[in-house]
Amino acid sequence: MTYLEIEAVLSGLVSPKRLAHILRVADTAKALASMHGEDPEKAYLAGLLHDTAKQLTPAMALEKGVPLSASEIALYNDYPKPWHAFVAPTVCRFLFSIQDNDVLDATKWHTTGTHHMSALQQIVFIADYIEPGREVSDHHYIRDLAMKSLDQGTFALSCSTLVSLCERGLNIHPESLACYNHYHSVLSRAETEEVAATIFRLKFSKVI
Repeated sequence: MTYLEIEAVLSGLVSPKRLAHILRVADTAKALASMHGEDPEKAYLAGLLHDTAKQLTPAMALEKGVPLSASEIALYNDYPKPWHAFVAPTVCRFLFSIQDNDVLDATKWHTTGTHHMSALQQIVFIADYIEPGREVSDHHYIRDLAMKSLDQGTFALSCSTLVSLCERGLNIHPESLACYNHYHSVLSRAETEEVAATIFRLKFSKVI
């Protein structure tokens, strides 16, 4: 399918506001891939697909004929927020006949992250957060880090994610912790301390 054909299908699955976000993520992922010597077209496609299931529930997906497994359906009860990411490969294979596992895996990990991510997975994970429509306190900091280092950008975003989940009292998926722990081990102690301190300062400066 062409990008325009995929957009046409997406327009029937998500709101106009969500579709605008998706297109910004695709553009951001493409630009970030170019900066780091990765395939910009794969990055664009993964960005375009990442939120395909964002506004679906298991019941809605099954009504459309998506062959969800019992474990994919059950996951919704415990982790409704990241559920759309975990089922994205299944949904995208069914709706768009996408078979590129690099692209599909990037859609799967765009919300929680995971350990030992590929560059493409890191790019989509980060692009979803730093796309220009986001209005969050640590947006520019994480964007600037990611332009220099995907590992630093990934660690900063994983740290930001954990802080936000704790602040809102939401369940933390084990893969989010795995992402944080892995990239904490990849970077130096000085790097992780500086990044974590900056994330905390940016997130909580508004209440000081």
